[in-house]
Amino acid sequence: NSLLAPSREFEYMGAMAGDVIAMQQCLKKYVPEKLLGGKFDLGMFLQARLCLLTRVFQLDGDSRMVPVNDCFNHSTDPGVTWSWDDERKDMVLTADRPHAAGEELFISYGKRSNVLLFRTYGFTLPEEVEPDWTFFIRGKPRPEDIFSRYLPDEHNKLCIHLEAQLVSSTLIVALNACKDRGCDPEEFLREVCTTAMRPYEQDPCLQVPIAALRRCRADEGTPDAAQSHAWWSYLPKSAEQRDVRHENALRVKMSEYLCLTAHLEIVDVAAGNLVEERCLAGARPVRTVLLEGLLILRNGSRFSLNSEDVEVGTKSSADLV
Repeated sequence: NSLLAPSREFEYMGAMAGDVIAMQQCLKKYVPEKLLGGKFDLGMFLQARLCLLTRVFQLDGDSRMVPVNDCFNHSTDPGVTWSWDDERKDMVLTADRPHAAGEELFISYGKRSNVLLFRTYGFTLPEEVEPDWTFFIRGKPRPEDIFSRYLPDEHNKLCIHLEAQLVSSTLIVALNACKDRGCDPEEFLREVCTTAMRPYEQDPCLQVPIAALRRCRADEGTPDAAQSHAWWSYLPKSAEQRDVRHENALRVKMSEYLCLTAHLEIVDVAAGNLVEERCLAGARPVRTVLLEGLLILRNGSRFSLNSEDVEVGTKSSADLV
């Protein structure tokens, strides 16, 4: 908890652990022991559950285990792609380039942020190749006074999913609910993000990275510096060495901080207080869609999309949460 705070990802992990314990106890209570076997303890069940969560593929509209294929590691530059052959009902792996003898074959688990990679697989990517940023407004970052002022009672417990590459259905629900109640969706988003960001800016472990981000974006010698998020390039030498635990925690928290920053910039652009040329380039996909959505709401209509989540690339948000 101390490493991840102020991120609430440890709350999610705790909830997942509680679910695993509850499922194991339920199975022991209602399934005959002769079917479960004498070694059906919590440790074995936890291992099986984690194998399912981290090795399952979404194929043919369902979750499937694919032995051997589930041993491939992830890369942002994979040499192998996988697809589902609906006619043959087969999972097909295809090498996209020549590989040397003994070279490891990689696939992609999707263009996921470090927040989602860490909660699902237990690892993170180097900051420079992270393809997305994520923040979940849940638990304590969900300020009840703000929710109660802007949202109807049925949405007071809503978990809002923010991404740099897509607009989630939960964010659309919240923004439309604000409009329906006669409130300003832009001010709601601003207040929520500002409140959620405050503990990150006060976190002692983030003071150096956040200062590095500000130096990066203010570097007059770098073209389009204001659009950059390359905070790692501006770290002092003394801050570059991190053990794995601290490294993962830092990457998760900076992903969340960048996501919140990107959404505050969107609100500022919508209000005419900021030009897009000074916004984070990594959030251009969500900014394009969300600015249009905020304009629709401002003109009195409802914000809606053709699909559950609008995104750029091949990532499916249905398997992100």
